[in-house]
Amino acid sequence: MLNEEAARHGLYNRLTEVLGTDHSDTLMKHLPPTGWGDVARTRDVEAARLATTRDLDLFRAELHADMAGLSQELRTEMHVLGTELRGEMVELRDGLRSEMSELREELRGEMGELREELRGEMGELRGEFNGLRGEFHGLRGEFDGLRVDIANQLRQQTFAMLGAMVTLSAVTAAAATLI
Repeated sequence: MLNEEAARHGLYNRLTEVLGTDHSDTLMKHLPPTGWGDVARTRDVEAARLATTRDLDLFRAELHADMAGLSQELRTEMHVLGTELRGEMVELRDGLRSEMSELREELRGEMGELREELRGEMGELRGEFNGLRGEFHGLRGEFDGLRVDIANQLRQQTFAMLGAMVTLSAVTAAAATLI
């Protein structure tokens, strides 16, 4: 490597003597830095392009295969999860139906008990009301009896007063005739 650098330096010095610094700099810029072995030819570039294309095609095929495998795994897992979820939903639905049925029966029982309690209380109230009605009828009878008694006593007192007035009138008339 040291020889190549020395040779390049010698070439540059000679070009500077013949062409001048600007032209020799321009020419040196166009030469490969380490020799012609590092310069790629058209067929080298074409071979590299073909190899790269082949590598990319292989990578693409592997990527598609991997993606297809992952896609299938994902579908399988989603199917399993969907099945599990459906099962859990069925269990929840059945549990809810069972609980709702139990609650419905409890409510029916409680409503039946309340209905019976209300019927009993209503029966008691009817009995009390009928008792009060009987008492009112009794009082009405008593009031009717009192009314008849009062009317009879009033009639008797009226007749007694009339009798006393007639007697008093007769006594007054007899006394007036005597005086």
